[in-house]
Amino acid sequence: MRFLSYIIAFFTHPIWFPIYGAMVVLFNIPFPLPVEQMKFTWLLLLIVTIAIPTLIYLILFVVGWLQNPFIIPLEKQKWLLYGYIAMLLGVAFGITPSTPILFSTST
Repeated sequence: MRFLSYIIAFFTHPIWFPIYGAMVVLFNIPFPLPVEQMKFTWLLLLIVTIAIPTLIYLILFVVGWLQNPFIIPLEKQKWLLYGYIAMLLGVAFGITPSTPILFSTST
C-alpha cells in the first residue's frame, strides 16, 4: 500500500503538469505535426520543466538561500512559487506550438 502511495505521489507532482498538458494538446490536434517539431517540443518541455528548475533549486541550496532541501520556510516559498508560475506561463506561451486550428474563431 505504501508503494502505491509513492507511485501516486510521484505522478501527481506539479512538475509533471506541463508535460501532461502538452500531451493533451499535441495528441488532440486534428493534424499531425512533423516529427522534428514534435521532438523539439518534447525536448524543450523536459529542459524547461525538469532540468532548469532542478538546477536552480540545487544552486539555491548550495549558495545557502535554502538551509534544508526538504523544508522551505514560508517567506521563501512564495518566491519559488512565483518562479514556478513564470515557468508554467513560459511553457504555455512559448513552447507549446501555436496552431491556428486551435485558435480559430469560425463556427
